[in-house]
Parts: sequence; structure tokens; C-alpha cells
Amino acid sequence: VFGKSEQQLDEFIKEVSSNKMDPSNGLKSLLHDPQFVDMATKQCSNILRQVLNERKSDSIEIESYLYRLHKADPGFTFKIAVAEDGCRCGYVWMTAVQRRSFELFGGCVLLDAMKRQQNSLHWPYFGPVVLNEEKKVEVVAEAILCREAIDAYHFLMEAIFEMCPKRKRD
Repeated sequence: VFGKSEQQLDEFIKEVSSNKMDPSNGLKSLLHDPQFVDMATKQCSNILRQVLNERKSDSIEIESYLYRLHKADPGFTFKIAVAEDGCRCGYVWMTAVQRRSFELFGGCVLLDAMKRQQNSLHWPYFGPVVLNEEKKVEVVAEAILCREAIDAYHFLMEAIFEMCPKRKRD
């Protein structure tokens, strides 16, 4: 269905997560294949979890990875939460597919935070969802934020609306 081998996707993910992504390498042609890039960007949460699990939690590495994903696929967008003291306190990201789901079905967004075993820092993972026309759940963004609090939910929704300017606030 996808048209690319699992080995090619694995190579791409290893390249991106190892902080060695270079546009002049052999994967350059894959980066221009929208289907491949969309599938690869869907792996964002998995790779971020890998980075956190490997104790490479430095915000510079995470942000570098997010910028490389955006460069590879301009449809992939993200926002960084910054605390009053200037420290990074969270990340929100959205793929082009998630953006389209929010544009179409974002009249009612369901929010909750949950902690997962993959989240070694124990930051709440947010996966806001909508119901599509077939009453099936679609994730419209993903986030890892420092805590589950009103201001975190506020930041999350503001970030989603900023990343999806076509969706009007109802």
C-alpha cells in the first residue's frame, strides 16, 4: 500500500533519530515522496519517546529533530511551550493528515492527558481527538507537556489553532 519498503522506512527513522540526517545522502529522493514523508512524520511520537528513553532529553536535540521533520515535510508543524523562566516545558506537533482532520471535524475536540511507559520523564502525553463522519476517532495533534493543568490545555489548543489557521474557532 505504502510503496516503500519497511527497510527504507527503518533507514529513514534511524537516520533522523541519530541526528545525522543530511539532505545530500541517499534518502534525499525519499524526502521528496509525500507518501513516504507523511508516514515518516507519523512516527514522530515514537521517535521522541525513543530520544527520551535514551536519556537524550536535551531540548536542543528534540528541537533539532522537530525542525528536520518540518524541513523534510512542510506539512509537519510544531510549537514549543516555554515556561516563564525560559525553560522548555513541552512540545506539540501536527502532521498534514492531523491538520486536515481538525479542519473537517474540529468543532468538538476531546482532550485528556495520560502518562505512558514510553514517556520516561513522566510528562503527560496529550492526544486530542475528534470524531469523523463515521463516528471514528481521529487524533488531530500530539503533545508532551510538563503537567496536566489548565494552562497546558490552553497552550495545546492555542497551538493547534495556530498550526491550523483554516479552522475557525467555533
